[in-house]
Amino acid sequence: MIISCDSSDDGTGNTDDGNGDEGTALIQESMFNTASLVSFQSITSTLEDGTTAACYEITFSSNPVASGPFCPATINDVAGMGFYDGASNPGLRVFSAALLNDIEADGYNMVNDDGTVNVDDFTSGQTDSSKSYCLAAAPDYNLLLTFIIPATLN
Repeated sequence: MIISCDSSDDGTGNTDDGNGDEGTALIQESMFNTASLVSFQSITSTLEDGTTAACYEITFSSNPVASGPFCPATINDVAGMGFYDGASNPGLRVFSAALLNDIEADGYNMVNDDGTVNVDDFTSGQTDSSKSYCLAAAPDYNLLLTFIIPATLN
């Protein structure tokens, strides 16, 4: 049986539940990619039934590796994949010239005369409403992901 921990810790950093049975450690800090691991600490958390349990609070950076591109810079580039629900060849598609040509054929103005693709990363301000855009949200490098999980299996 695995016991789930919530985010209510008592701040002591103590992982001893007082019963003298340390159980079997489920995870160790060495199991994680050090490039994305921000913190790894033992805490005591209060469970839904009011009891306490030893848990690990593990925090990761949200963008430890390069990702993308999700939008092609030009019609000759290949980028990510996504679902296209337009009239021409709908379905899961690779973002390539074939998809861009279908988007254009369906009446969307995403490719400029010089072959560049209109890309909106949501940081450049107001877009031209006469054009369509490939949406490539800029990553938030300050975002942290924190998980609280059981430290032992009793």
